[in-house]
Amino acid sequence: MDDYFIYKLNVPIDTSKQRLDTYLSDSLIEHSRSQVQQWIKSGYVSVNNSLNCSGLKPNSIIYPLDQIQIKAPKPKINEKWIPQKQDNFDNWIIYEDDDLIAIDKPAGIVVYPAAGHHDNTLVNFLLSHYPQLEQLPRCGLIHRIDKDTSGILLCAKNQFSFLKLADQMANRYIKRTYLAIVFSHPNLEGSINKPIGRDSKNRKKMAVISSGKHALSYYKRLEKLSLCSIIQVNIETGRTHQIRVHFHHIGFPLVGDQVYSKRRFSKEDKKNNCFELLKSFPRQALHAQKINFKHPKTNDFIEFKSNLPDDLSSLIKEIKNMPYHY
Repeated sequence: MDDYFIYKLNVPIDTSKQRLDTYLSDSLIEHSRSQVQQWIKSGYVSVNNSLNCSGLKPNSIIYPLDQIQIKAPKPKINEKWIPQKQDNFDNWIIYEDDDLIAIDKPAGIVVYPAAGHHDNTLVNFLLSHYPQLEQLPRCGLIHRIDKDTSGILLCAKNQFSFLKLADQMANRYIKRTYLAIVFSHPNLEGSINKPIGRDSKNRKKMAVISSGKHALSYYKRLEKLSLCSIIQVNIETGRTHQIRVHFHHIGFPLVGDQVYSKRRFSKEDKKNNCFELLKSFPRQALHAQKINFKHPKTNDFIEFKSNLPDDLSSLIKEIKNMPYHY
């Protein structure tokens, strides 16, 4: 079994009927739709304990309360990631036991090595402290956040914990809460249910598009400040740049977002004492503040929290210390 992932998903009762590959790629956010389609075609996917897995197709329809099981080969690791020491790494660890690590990632740290970022990533630092993670997919990381987003990440330390936590993530049992500072003042609370995919005009960006993957965000405005608001966001799904794209789409882009913060400001806005302060903030004002899940070994409910980093705390303090002006 060490060579396979095993996922078990129960389709929620409030889920509309949809294609099998669409549902799985939406649920297993760490795998692409093409990977999911290949699993289905290879007979690795069964629905309601069907013995005829080869009869399933990517466009097969699934329904509420269906039970889906996947037994898929572990992805091969094609690249040798190099361990690198980070002197402050121990200070980033919120919690650690024999099964998992909770990490408070600073802004500015890339999570995975990729083109343009081959070293000095979180993975490189993890391998320096925990060489055994090389044997796990994605070095045990259960999810990711953007380079310039700060906050909590979960990492499994063994195969058993990785499969358990990945299963929780696939079934959306892991709950993640973010704090963000957005321009202007959205409603006190609301939801954004808009599909996200690659921007057709710029493949490096994401956008709300009809052919995108299902993406759902809930938000609550915590505090109204001059020219901006502090909001709390809970994501039901985990699409690339989800919060940044969703709030850009509804007209309240994140402060400091250099990619999705295209917003027109009035002459009155530009006269505001806070305008230049907000416009010059050097990164998206987004922090992964809290995560809730079941411990993979004990099944106890666990919640980890991360305090706002100094740059966001200082920004809020500076805004509050300026003359009050909406």
